[in-house]
Amino acid sequence: MESPVANTPLFDFVAPAKAFFPLPYQVSYAAMCVRTVPYTNKDGAALQMLAQLLTHKHLHHEIREKGGAYGAGAFHRGAGGVFGFYSYRDPNVPNTLKIMEDAGGFALRNDWTAKDLEEAKLSVFQGVDAPTSVSDEGMINFMDGITDDMRQTFGSMPQLP
Repeated sequence: MESPVANTPLFDFVAPAKAFFPLPYQVSYAAMCVRTVPYTNKDGAALQMLAQLLTHKHLHHEIREKGGAYGAGAFHRGAGGVFGFYSYRDPNVPNTLKIMEDAGGFALRNDWTAKDLEEAKLSVFQGVDAPTSVSDEGMINFMDGITDDMRQTFGSMPQLP
């Protein structure tokens, strides 16, 4: 059963494709997101793995260590059908955005090792297996429309290679 979550807007407005908010600081926050698959789609697991791989094997090194940002990474939020990138306290946003735009190419060109994949799986499982409070469970249903049945379907899917 496909979830309608990724295609259901929470608000009636059209967001700009790009936005820039100049603030009087020497460092900035940057983000970039793309729509992906709904919560119960089988491809969500691969996107979670990709987010971990990019975060730990590429973005941290390029944006944090080389670019000087305080932190950077990627995420896949199945509840909203979004794959995103972020940086914070970033002194070099133009370079960061270029790295984010090129991350897909990096992922395709890179030969991921068995160790890389195992570490990414462990990171994903750590988040999936983390305890969820009752209030968080209710908010997931309220905010994202994810039901207990959908969560069970997601949890029982063959997830990761």
